[in-house]
Amino acid sequence: MVSFGPGKQGKIVEIKATAAQEMDIELRPVLFVGAGNLAWSLVNGLLAGDCWQGHRSGSLTEDPGRLGRFAALGLRTGRDLAELTEGAGTVILATKPQDAATALNALAPYLTPRQLVVSAVAGLPLGRLRSALGTGRAWSA
Repeated sequence: MVSFGPGKQGKIVEIKATAAQEMDIELRPVLFVGAGNLAWSLVNGLLAGDCWQGHRSGSLTEDPGRLGRFAALGLRTGRDLAELTEGAGTVILATKPQDAATALNALAPYLTPRQLVVSAVAGLPLGRLRSALGTGRAWSA
């Protein structure tokens, strides 16, 4: 089980391993797309909660200066999408809203239907994810 912290009305938002097994996906390693404050907070929360147990992936950003703080935590970092997405079980889109379309268009060719894609982008409609990433995966609102 991976806990991401308080959700609506103080409830804990969780992804249970049994659900992942039913969908036949592996949730780890995790790839964060974006290296801003949102990704930084999520990464530190997962590490503080001992939720990763050594399964760390990378962060993609247009600002190479931000990658250093992620690398210092032991994450593999870089800008090569083919390399970063290979083997990632979960891809968390944590970009600024104005950068989401560019990131999705760049990611789409490298993602497989077995990868869980989570958007943490404020105001990004599910339809935009569907159109960018295709229909070969399960969707839920």
